[in-house]
Amino acid sequence: MVPTPRPKSSPQTISASALTSGKSKGRSTNLIPPPSLGLFNYGPKAGIGVDAENEIDIEFSQWNKTCHGCNADFTFYPATGNKSLGPMEDNFTYDPKGATLTTARFEWSSTRIVGTIMGGLQPLGTTANVLQTITFTPPDYTARIPQVPLPLAMNLWCFRATPASNQEVVLRNFQFQPQPPTK
Repeated sequence: MVPTPRPKSSPQTISASALTSGKSKGRSTNLIPPPSLGLFNYGPKAGIGVDAENEIDIEFSQWNKTCHGCNADFTFYPATGNKSLGPMEDNFTYDPKGATLTTARFEWSSTRIVGTIMGGLQPLGTTANVLQTITFTPPDYTARIPQVPLPLAMNLWCFRATPASNQEVVLRNFQFQPQPPTK
């Protein structure tokens, strides 16, 4: 693992096709700086918008200690053509409260995004042991929330430095559940 300005040479997996809005979840652990572990939708990888558009992130990182004690964040970038609006960001300190496993989930629809981090392995349809959550429901949702299917990705990358020790992340489970059709 070597530091890069963006996660270009890091372990990454990205879906072969775009996923519609729905619920995505993965599992992560607390990392020692500088790595960042991300679960995110990213449109620009598939030619949908440009960087800082069409992206929904949950990241676990201490950002090489540049965010004043945070070790995780939710960042929701606007839809195509609305980059100038900037992202909605929530940097926070994630405390697993003794849990050795963590569930990270975002629920995305055309009008809202809910990001949730929970202790333990929590199946879709269950919200328990909530450690951090945020609900983003902007009045101008067509501009601030991605409105088209996007590829989903997970990555582990360095932020500004090479880790002093080995890092390990085990993804025990990943699930995607499409939103029910609107009536």
